[in-house]
Amino acid sequence: MYFQEAYDAECAVIAQAPAVAAERAKWQKLNRVRIFTDAQAAITRMAHGEPGPGQTYVLQARTAIAALHERKPSVEVEIRWCAAHKGILGNQIANGWAKQAR
Repeated sequence: MYFQEAYDAECAVIAQAPAVAAERAKWQKLNRVRIFTDAQAAITRMAHGEPGPGQTYVLQARTAIAALHERKPSVEVEIRWCAAHKGILGNQIANGWAKQAR
């Protein structure tokens, strides 16, 4: 089993989201992709590709976003913060998965 710190797990999921969106864009109309996370550090990290913790995930995210833009050039990609554990269904589910991954 592979263990990650919460920060790494958040960055990894953010990096995978554009690839999931690109797959959905094959059969679904897509104008905007909003990626929500409660990890402000992960959001900040996605803004730059400089060496350091999480760099691999930033590069994966940028590659996936580029592939998405090739398929759908006008699609907007946003990474947004949401409050943790505030009754947001997707956030609650993701938190449960994160606990299992530890």
